Amino acid sequence: MVVNCALCFFAGGAAETVSQRPKAGWISALAAMLMAGLLLAGVTNPGTYSIMLLSAAAIIAAANIGPGPVAAVLGRLAFLGNATYSSYLIHFPMQLLAVLAVDAAGIDRAIFYNPAVFLAYLAAVIASSLAVYRWFERPAQDWIRSVALPGRAAAAG
Repeated sequence: MVVNCALCFFAGGAAETVSQRPKAGWISALAAMLMAGLLLAGVTNPGTYSIMLLSAAAIIAAANIGPGPVAAVLGRLAFLGNATYSSYLIHFPMQLLAVLAVDAAGIDRAIFYNPAVFLAYLAAVIASSLAVYRWFERPAQDWIRSVALPGRAAAAG
């Protein structure tokens, strides 16, 4: 566990160093495609090292290639970032509620291994998190700003 932790730390440092080089984005994109191809073809197993290489290469490529179709799509999904804090708070109670409901209904817990159930759970967490952000978290932020920074509250909105 310690070795894997250290590996992740130094891989992050190496990725930062590599990302500063000229043409790092394109080289990393090729490395990510190569690793994805090897994984999909079954030539290599999805272990810690291959996933780390794929992830680091994809992140470096995305950060260095520049704006384009990927950036446009990701820009449209940026609102999901508003759901992150709420999702940390909501996901466990929703899991617990789902287990209690399944037990109360007499359904086997193996239902949670179904990918469709997992996707429905994720959709429910994201929808709930966005609702909490919209109707609780954002109004609370606005109120705190209005109290703490009365002259600057309008500019922050």
